[in-house]
Amino acid sequence: MKKILFVVLALALMLASCGPSETTETSTESTEAVEVITEEPVVETEEPVAEQPTAETPAEVEPTDVPAVQEPKVLVTGLGQESWPVRGWTIETDDAFFLNGYGVCETLVWVDFDGNMVPQLATSWTMVDDFTWEFTLRTDVTFQNGEPFNAAAVVKSFQYITTSPTPPRGFSATTFSAVEAVDDVTVRIQTAAMDVLMPNRLTAPATCIWASAAYIAENGPIDPFGTGTGPFMLTDWVVDQSIQAVRNPNWWGGSAILDEVTFLYVPDAAVRAGMLQTGEINFSNNIPIEQIPVLEADSNITVIAAPETRTTTMHLNLSREPFSDVRVRQAVNYALDRQLIVDALLEGVGTPSIGVISPMEGWVNSDLAGFPYDPDQAIALLADAGYADGLTVSLWTYATRAILPPIAIAIQDMLADVGINVEVRVAQYDAMEPDVLSGNYDMFLMSRNHVLDTYDPEGFFTSDYACEGSFNMDLFCNEEFDTLLIEARTTADSTARFEIYRQLQTILEENAVGVFVHYNQRVVAYINNLLNFQNHPLGRFYINENIDVAP
Repeated sequence: MKKILFVVLALALMLASCGPSETTETSTESTEAVEVITEEPVVETEEPVAEQPTAETPAEVEPTDVPAVQEPKVLVTGLGQESWPVRGWTIETDDAFFLNGYGVCETLVWVDFDGNMVPQLATSWTMVDDFTWEFTLRTDVTFQNGEPFNAAAVVKSFQYITTSPTPPRGFSATTFSAVEAVDDVTVRIQTAAMDVLMPNRLTAPATCIWASAAYIAENGPIDPFGTGTGPFMLTDWVVDQSIQAVRNPNWWGGSAILDEVTFLYVPDAAVRAGMLQTGEINFSNNIPIEQIPVLEADSNITVIAAPETRTTTMHLNLSREPFSDVRVRQAVNYALDRQLIVDALLEGVGTPSIGVISPMEGWVNSDLAGFPYDPDQAIALLADAGYADGLTVSLWTYATRAILPPIAIAIQDMLADVGINVEVRVAQYDAMEPDVLSGNYDMFLMSRNHVLDTYDPEGFFTSDYACEGSFNMDLFCNEEFDTLLIEARTTADSTARFEIYRQLQTILEENAVGVFVHYNQRVVAYINNLLNFQNHPLGRFYINENIDVAP
């Protein structure tokens, strides 16, 4: 089933597409792991006395002692569209987060549950000179299909993502000027410019290493079935319904506790919450805010709400009127009552934003003043910009994150109070992104994580705000900003580099680039028979070798 579906979808997608140290200091706030321990009751039974055979009843053969068959440990999860692979296993897209976060594939470097960068498929790394990095690989790894893991496989994986027509955020064809296998266990990476953040970049899920059998085309989708190195391997996939994975018996890290994992596609968050209560699923993420009190009242369910490195932002198109005028951008910022949005719509699950970086991040600029709620100031700025009689703009957003459309409506009401008429459009994200990136829009509301692709905000600042940034939705371009980014890439000392990031945040505020609405919290919930769950500071790793389920 999965192979037929995979080939059909892969063909459809192809036709439709025509510093230097072994670790980097990072400050993040991690969430304390939640562990639920249950003890199985000891049940004593008395063996019954066997009946004596009679003439009418032939003697039965007395059974020998047979060990009880242990039931397989199976975890069932319910996932929404925001966590589901929707691009046919195109690994340079967010599909990589599923494959990495649920134990199918692994990267050379990863971020542990305490927020530290540690070796995974690599054992160590060294910056040989200003333009050269070398990574030493593990020697005890094989791919799930039996292929050997070696430097050649790493080179193939890196070349695949960097030559993609749409490389992952933080990467491009020039990220690696050259990648070569020095020998079976050594990979040498050349960079066109000094880059002290190479290990940070290689924590990105898109940099997972795959067996050669994974590559079914020059670029685009891959075949992830049996071609990863992780503790779980995919066995079946029914598009938009379910995905099955089983324990990898030959995983280099030992043996996962779970035998099987079933991922169910449940796009309705309220339905997912209900399935938790009925026991149909053990775990779900992105719990809707209105369901939190209901689930918290259930003694069989644990709910965790943790801050994350994510900000809800309303991007403004700086390339055309009216938002080419900084006064209009400032007016929109002053018109929003962020505290009301958090209190009324988020029910306190979040924090009003001041800048783009959240307080949990070590590089936050705590000295920013932000834009307090001041509708009178907004009206005055609009009049000064020539819009005393008001103006009309459009606001686009998507429903994958259920809270975004209600926030858009709230913004519509708040801007109407200062004379800005807003037309709200809710559509599929993929349908809107090309227009947004090319500047054919007014305002776009979205949620964005700062360190998912590169475990350092340089990748985020480069892709989202550099003049040539691949994800620069505001179409912002500032020479000083770009110069500081170049300096950050060559600054190995994290304290000095974080100070550069604070300067970047000041530039964004001074130019009123975008409207930062609120800092997000991630809400997950699970039935209490799920054991050893840890909430990852980046929200990446949910299912790993330590997860267990009690009977």
